[in-house]
Amino acid sequence: PDGVVILDTIDSGSFLYRLAGDLRRIGVRGPFAQLYDHHHLQHYTTRSLSCLLEQTGFEVITHRNHNFPLAALDLPNKNGFVKAVFAFGVAIIFAFTNILRGGMNQVIICRKLS
Repeated sequence: PDGVVILDTIDSGSFLYRLAGDLRRIGVRGPFAQLYDHHHLQHYTTRSLSCLLEQTGFEVITHRNHNFPLAALDLPNKNGFVKAVFAFGVAIIFAFTNILRGGMNQVIICRKLS
């Protein structure tokens, strides 16, 4: 009672997530493949996560997208050039999506309806 739920998860509708999926489908391998690892049981867009919570009796208080810090990127360490290219590419995408408020992660705050 009177509590809130705070969820932070990947937005599977985000530009970077979709780009990673496209690269994966054409056979390009990279650290982004971890997004599709078997330990991720379900992937949610901003709409699907809101709908799921509302259908199970929660009221969405706020829902926003953001990017995680670039320092948190899990990049390949074997080749410094490849690491730099990945980091630069993600930095460009993060800058672009920050402007559009459509980052890779989503945070939703909700409460259970009575």
